[in-house]
Amino acid sequence: MRGKRVHFFAEEQDLRQLISAFEALAPGCQYFETGSFASSTIPTYHSLLDVPNLGTVHHGDWIHARGVLVLPSDIPLVIRPVDQLAGGVRYMIDQLANPYGFVLKLGGIFQPGVLVASGASTLATDDASLALFGSLARRVKKQTRVDTFYVGHQAYSHLQAGWRLVLNVRSPIEYDLPKQ
Repeated sequence: MRGKRVHFFAEEQDLRQLISAFEALAPGCQYFETGSFASSTIPTYHSLLDVPNLGTVHHGDWIHARGVLVLPSDIPLVIRPVDQLAGGVRYMIDQLANPYGFVLKLGGIFQPGVLVASGASTLATDDASLALFGSLARRVKKQTRVDTFYVGHQAYSHLQAGWRLVLNVRSPIEYDLPKQ
């Protein structure tokens, strides 16, 4: 199954501008943190601007950045319970059980001098979800393009100042986004 995706670098100010523009065009979306949870009470946000620590990451790898499932307002969230071998249940929020909308990975500053990538992706095939994803992707693609990534204004300033813009801080420097 093919999906759609867009990868970009953005620090907090870039993310806030992108989110504000997206939410103005797509009001009423639902936002749920993705991942595995001990409880069926899932972190939910009224706006992406409410996500804690927006623009920072705790891991130097974009795969481990906070993910948010963005759903159209009329689509209910499906929580996928997963029985654990050691006993108990974990509750999963992902696109396996929620094939609509898209997942937004919120990258940001890992440590001074290192900015981890963000990205949005969807496996959805319905028109409403593709339009929702397209609303964000169009905003991202208005940013400066460097190699295969789009780069927000502040992130670009960091790149020019010598910061590492990375998918994974542990990767060799030659895998960083190249300075232009």
